[in-house]
Amino acid sequence: MRKVIEADYDSYYGNYVVITDSKGYTTKYAHMDSLTVSLGQSVKKSDTVGKSGNTGNGIGSRLHIECLYNGEYYNPLFYFEAGTQTIYVETPDEEQAMSYRRIPMTMQPYRYL
Repeated sequence: MRKVIEADYDSYYGNYVVITDSKGYTTKYAHMDSLTVSLGQSVKKSDTVGKSGNTGNGIGSRLHIECLYNGEYYNPLFYFEAGTQTIYVETPDEEQAMSYRRIPMTMQPYRYL
């Protein structure tokens, strides 16, 4: 079971949500414009937890995510589902040329991984 253990505002992170599970994984989403979950709420994969924004200390709308396993940070890069593309938005038929096009983040929903 995954639970929201924090859903609050902080001067650095702005609006943020922290989700944890019984296997030792914790995920923090920060700088959101608004939250769509509350403290103690259960969540499942693909639930919307908030809308991206620019709250707290930072410049511009963006995705801020922190992933921990048993209290240690890890790189979540290889855990993102990207369908037929990678998270860098290149398609498989673009052989060596990798296109690092930006994905607009303004008011996009944050979904629990």
